[in-house]
Amino acid sequence: MKVEDLKWYSPFVFLLGAILNFADPITDILTLVEFYRTDNKIWFGVGLAFVILPCLLFPALYCVVRINLDEERGPLCGTKVILCGFHPFSAAVARIEGFIFSVKKCWRGDEIDSDSTEKADSLLQYIRLAVILELFCESLPQFVIQLYVINCQEERVTIIQMISLPVSFLALVWTATTESGCDIIILEHISDPSVKHRLVLLFLNLLYLSSRLVAIACFTVGYKWWVIAVLLFLVIERVIFSFKCAKKPKSLLWRLASAVLFLLTNLFMILMYYFSEQAKNWYSLPVTVCVCVFSVVHVIMDVALRKWFPWGNNAVNPAENENN
Repeated sequence: MKVEDLKWYSPFVFLLGAILNFADPITDILTLVEFYRTDNKIWFGVGLAFVILPCLLFPALYCVVRINLDEERGPLCGTKVILCGFHPFSAAVARIEGFIFSVKKCWRGDEIDSDSTEKADSLLQYIRLAVILELFCESLPQFVIQLYVINCQEERVTIIQMISLPVSFLALVWTATTESGCDIIILEHISDPSVKHRLVLLFLNLLYLSSRLVAIACFTVGYKWWVIAVLLFLVIERVIFSFKCAKKPKSLLWRLASAVLFLLTNLFMILMYYFSEQAKNWYSLPVTVCVCVFSVVHVIMDVALRKWFPWGNNAVNPAENENN
């Protein structure tokens, strides 16, 4: 993203994203405290590792993207890196900076000098990379871990667990919807997305992530380490379909195949869980039904919308879609 890509609604996007980026690590840390208090040391250690991991990666990312080594050296540079990068709120702080800049841009219009524009471009680039890093290194694993623990633990689900789980999920969905380079659903980047694109993609992300992640977590409850084979298959499938869709952007065949395979893998994982010995809880049937319904609805919407909704850089007009 560059300065010229900012829209009138960008301040709202940055502000809501910053709130979620602050709330997600805070609720995750409070959940870890609860794990430690109830003597769940294994889950405390695993969860703590995914809180620390982004803190180790943020400073390196900050140095690469936002620090000009030709101009900034010495203790002040190191202090700046530590204060801005070495903590779990680096993405949230950066989004606050993006919010302030986007408000100023909306107020001043195009009256921004080239030096400020260059710094803003580096800030926007850092925001994009930092929130994607947080998504894959903190929000996503924490959500799956907490969902797994809720399915396995014998104790009652605590209030902080019930708060932390949806907060992590909302952070996942918001990042996947707002940040380019994190196109979970459509397999290609949307050029100049409008509000209509964002809203549709937000709803598709809700269906996709909720059904996929719940299916993975439930399968893990029933079959433990076999989930590694499933995850490896999903990664390979994703890489293949992304490559094929990039080579043939106007063809609906590969996107249809990807949607069908998404449905089949979700049904396989959730039904394997439902018929396992671990599916003895009262919520096993409702969860299974929800995953199946969300998966089917997502596939139907995804395929139907491609008939008239212009996805991607190489979107075609309705006449071309009919010919395809």
